[in-house]
Amino acid sequence: MIELTPTDVTDLDVFSVPYDLRRDLPAFVQYIREREVKRLVRSNDLSKADYRRLAKLVSDPEAADEVEASGRSSWVDYVDWLALKLGLVNYDTEGVYRGYTSTKPSYPDNYVIFNTQEYQQFLDSPLIEQERRLLDLLIGEEDGCRSEFFHSGYFGKLGGFASRGCATKVVPMLDFPQARRFLLNLLRQCEVGVWYSTSSLVQYLKEHHPYFLIPEETPPYRLGWRETKRTRYGNFHEGESRWESDEAIPDDAPDGFERVEGRYVDRFLESVPLTLGYVEVAYDSGPYEGIYPPIGRLKAFRVNSRLVHAVEGKIPAPKVTIQPNFEIYVELEFYPTQVLSQLAP
Repeated sequence: MIELTPTDVTDLDVFSVPYDLRRDLPAFVQYIREREVKRLVRSNDLSKADYRRLAKLVSDPEAADEVEASGRSSWVDYVDWLALKLGLVNYDTEGVYRGYTSTKPSYPDNYVIFNTQEYQQFLDSPLIEQERRLLDLLIGEEDGCRSEFFHSGYFGKLGGFASRGCATKVVPMLDFPQARRFLLNLLRQCEVGVWYSTSSLVQYLKEHHPYFLIPEETPPYRLGWRETKRTRYGNFHEGESRWESDEAIPDDAPDGFERVEGRYVDRFLESVPLTLGYVEVAYDSGPYEGIYPPIGRLKAFRVNSRLVHAVEGKIPAPKVTIQPNFEIYVELEFYPTQVLSQLAP
């Protein structure tokens, strides 16, 4: 166990994931399996009719209203993206340009293909293997410009640094997948069910692992023909508003770790661990009046047994009970895709 500071969340806004990603993923794929789904030519989105049907299948209770209001569901889009990245379905994502005057690609006759073999392998694999595939996908993003510094997780509320210049300076040399795995293994050492202050986690990292993300030595890089010194925090700018964040954080700032790595920790907590239901988080309930991007808003977090079992690779076997009236109950903390696929017939 690591020594962090327990905290009271009575006056905070507690948030836990309201949807079940592991349930919605097979529901989406099964929908594709049973019908012919053609994507829109211009946007490559699903049709509104497909959004409506899928909104009734997924666990987002507001999906149907969102489809009627905007013509699409952001949660269905997210599940769609996951199914594509996992190889369970396939469709054209590059498109074609219709003539020299085209400014955007089109997607004619772009049908969503159900990958029978890949999905069957996914179903047949143990729950821990299914979980590892999901986890590897979400933590494996290597592009620094798409990291938690600049992009929020699906349920993220904090917002990130301005992404201008993210492909230069120190960000491209950072190993984000390794940092995410390190943080997950660190969270595994927290006591399950106990609320800890996020600031105590940041201070623990500052004291014991100050270079978990940004190396101590940051070598120079070339900008054209010139060799330029690589500043540790040169990618990260603050400001008094979301649109005026242009003050670089100095490398020698005594609170630089809190302002950069600390912000990363906050956004990591509300990204992969929150999306997969490994943690709950608690935010300051009052209006924010500080500098941007927001700092210190995520006040606390709580780890649950899902994270421990996933990181340790020890998901308990499902408990299946058949009642005399032939009702079947399946008990498991992870959605039992394999078991339900066998029991459904």
